Amino acid sequence: YFETEWSLPIGPLATDQRHKFNAWVSWDAISSTHHNLNISLLQSYLSGSPYSATQTIDTVPYVGSGDPADLGYLGTSLGQQNYYFSPRGAFRTESVTRTDIAVNYSFFVNIGGGQLEFFIQPEVINVFNESAITNPNTTIAGPRQGMAAFDPFNEDPAQGTNWEFGPNWGEASLAGDYQQPRTVRFSFGLRF
Repeated sequence: YFETEWSLPIGPLATDQRHKFNAWVSWDAISSTHHNLNISLLQSYLSGSPYSATQTIDTVPYVGSGDPADLGYLGTSLGQQNYYFSPRGAFRTESVTRTDIAVNYSFFVNIGGGQLEFFIQPEVINVFNESAITNPNTTIAGPRQGMAAFDPFNEDPAQGTNWEFGPNWGEASLAGDYQQPRTVRFSFGLRF
């Protein structure tokens, strides 16, 4: 039903991100018996993740006589196989850089031999509002979308005839397809 060279090729997986870098700097501006003020900065860099031009194709017409009834299986989905039109991991998402800043202020109150801590922590995530596509559109137009069918065992599909990149290939489709935009958040609470 498939050949490994086009259905399960060797190459980078979507999780094969080559570089991840995080650097923290933390400074205790105030550190006393009743007051603490800490300022921290986090710088992150993530290299792009690989993705491929792939689509599920029907191989049943090219196996045996081409008649599903001759295959000896009823209702099988074995003929639905992944086909890599590009080498596996041929494309990469954009690299992501991000700078985050947090300020933590704590106030301590002595109560019954222990301490009660009140704290507030404002944070700014992605201070410089950098924008990178982290989940690109990977839609392929192939035989299932009206392109000419091809025999995957004996033919190499031609771009423009048997398959084509979708109109939004490599672009973001949803707001969540970008890295997190500048975000301000506050935490406050009580520790005892």
